[in-house]
Amino acid sequence: MVIAWHIGNRLGKFIDKDHGNNNSWGSTMRIRAELDVCKLLVRCLNLCSPTGESNRLMFSYERLPLFCYVCGILGHIAKCDRQYEAEYSVSSVEIQYGPWPSATVGRLSVQR
Repeated sequence: MVIAWHIGNRLGKFIDKDHGNNNSWGSTMRIRAELDVCKLLVRCLNLCSPTGESNRLMFSYERLPLFCYVCGILGHIAKCDRQYEAEYSVSSVEIQYGPWPSATVGRLSVQR
């Protein structure tokens, strides 16, 4: 639960961890966190163990609304400034996001 708390608070504000034993996604942990929708979605996080071992965590989000594939902010309907820059400048803007952050909704055992 301590690791889930730390991860949830890095994403936003930790609320709860799914205590179920559904391993259908493989080596995963399912947490509920309150996110600031004005901030970028976190794609990944490096987590260091007490022994110094580093692990890269990749995140997927359930019930994700529309979000910009260029800047990663939720709720874009119109083009964002970075997308405008990518279309009208010589320098290319790397697309950091895509459909991958949207997780398939599985069991819903986290209590509200």
